[in-house]
Amino acid sequence: MCLPIGLSVIALVQLRLASLPNVAQPMSPLSSSSSLMAFKPPTMLPSKDVNAHSTPWATDSFNPPLGRRMALREFRFWQQAVQYPVYLVRFHLDLPDPDRPTFLHHVTIFVETRPDRSGFIHHVTGDVTSMQGMSYERKPRDEPDKSRTYHSKEFLGVTDASTYPGAFDDVLKQIPPPHRQKAFNARTMRTEPFKTENPLTFYEPGEERRPLFKCTEWTLERAIPALRAAGVIKDVVAG
Repeated sequence: MCLPIGLSVIALVQLRLASLPNVAQPMSPLSSSSSLMAFKPPTMLPSKDVNAHSTPWATDSFNPPLGRRMALREFRFWQQAVQYPVYLVRFHLDLPDPDRPTFLHHVTIFVETRPDRSGFIHHVTGDVTSMQGMSYERKPRDEPDKSRTYHSKEFLGVTDASTYPGAFDDVLKQIPPPHRQKAFNARTMRTEPFKTENPLTFYEPGEERRPLFKCTEWTLERAIPALRAAGVIKDVVAG
């Protein structure tokens, strides 16, 4: 009996696949397939050299059998999507604050969310001379290492992909950003830190000044501790 043309083609394909040695069919990493359970996934540890072109999931060489490479590729993609790496990233300032000559960098938190190493920057933006002061912002960012102003990157931990970016924003929006701390002094004809804003009074020459509170302090002293305390940034535990 002759089979319909469509069924004949399917039958031929099935016979051809059955004749190939050690060929695994693509599958979802979320399934409980025995093919995925047949090999042990590589241990995921943070890369010690964060400036190298590797992610926190960098592993030693791992060469599974040919028939399982597709399953391994899907498994790695799924594992990486479970948690995102979080970094402290510093960028060079084009115009350093003359009242803080030793502070030369804009300090941010970067969450890497895509295979091309792009993601989102969490930081405070603006300046402390404007009436509204600085404000919190989350914005898309390409791989920081490629930026003209890139200075350094430090691995902080991981955050759950299932709650990002909501959990990050919920915590960081509750932290007051740096307020206005500088104004124009008509007596010295320069913009400088003030002692009080209302009424506006300035420091006398030689008088001890209160340290300015800007992006560095907001990120290191407030944002990162708050994210850790809330369990949003987690340490990577070697398995």
